[in-house]
Amino acid sequence: MRVGRYGPYVERDGQRANVPEGTAPDELTPELASELLSRPSGEKILGTDPQTGKTIVAKDGRYGPYVTEQLPDGASAKPRTASLLKSMDLDSVTLDDALRLLTLPRTLGEIDGEPVTVQNGRYGPYVKKGTDSRSLESEEQMFTVTVDQARELFAQPKTRGRAAGGAAAPLRELGEDTATGKPIVLKEWQVRPVRD
Repeated sequence: MRVGRYGPYVERDGQRANVPEGTAPDELTPELASELLSRPSGEKILGTDPQTGKTIVAKDGRYGPYVTEQLPDGASAKPRTASLLKSMDLDSVTLDDALRLLTLPRTLGEIDGEPVTVQNGRYGPYVKKGTDSRSLESEEQMFTVTVDQARELFAQPKTRGRAAGGAAAPLRELGEDTATGKPIVLKEWQVRPVRD
């Protein structure tokens, strides 16, 4: 295992594979390394975007599977890129799925003179107006939410984060620490549960 410019990776006989983000060092066993190296590498060509004529491909990257468009050699523009939804995987993603994902972030309109967009972020789907944002209930809502529905969301107080006023309840209580007698609980932190 080595750490490169784009994060940790495993290497065997010149063959490389990215180590998934969030994999703890003690979780990287020879069996997991072998599995990572045996996964298909490269990209899966999904087809051609009928509007732009660009080839759309699916890839597995450091932050998970995603779709992107291939630009001609020497192009200075940045290609459109979108992560796959949790319900999708590289084996079953279609060109239609990819073209739909590449519409994100999507502009819904304006509220109070500020543009409102819908995006898929690290913590899930959300609508954004200036520096204010509100979470959506499902990934599917990113494609169906309207500016009026976004207006209703922004009219409500935030239910999570600093503006919610207080820490979230533990996900699960695991019992007491035998040495200190303090409770051990499972809490949500960033995108994965950790133990306190």
